[in-house]
Amino acid sequence: FALEVSSPGLDQPLRLHRQYVKNIDRNIEVVQKDGIKKEGKLTFVNQNDIIFEEEKGKGKKKETIQHNDPFENIKAVTI
Repeated sequence: FALEVSSPGLDQPLRLHRQYVKNIDRNIEVVQKDGIKKEGKLTFVNQNDIIFEEEKGKGKKKETIQHNDPFENIKAVTI
């Protein structure tokens, strides 16, 4: 007897505005319509765009870049 428990749709892209709001402060991967992929922590969502922070570098050279992407330029967002 084996019981497997999983969360349905965890790897599915976010589609609804309420899904974005629910996932604030989580790491996301954003794929833009031109094919560019970015990863970062979702910090803010409004009706027109999302704001997330991407960290680059390590140690003393570590920098945080804030991206503001409108929904019209986003192809998919996954957690």
